[in-house]
Amino acid sequence: MKADTEKTLLEKPWAILGISRRQYDSAKPWKKANMSKEEFAKLVCMVSPEAIKSLKEQADVEMLLEAAFGKNCLEER
Repeated sequence: MKADTEKTLLEKPWAILGISRRQYDSAKPWKKANMSKEEFAKLVCMVSPEAIKSLKEQADVEMLLEAAFGKNCLEER
């Protein structure tokens, strides 16, 4: 388990999130989370890959629903 933790800590946060560094820097997710860039990177490294995958899938579903049915469809849930 320690080797997995060390490997994750060595990975870059954008790689863990499955996006390019340019996308990561453009989106500035640490600002949206009201955190420093370093704090956000540490948090991303601590989250399990399964949780990241689940969150990405949820975001993809929400984007598809919004594109197909408009922004209001998500508010009516």
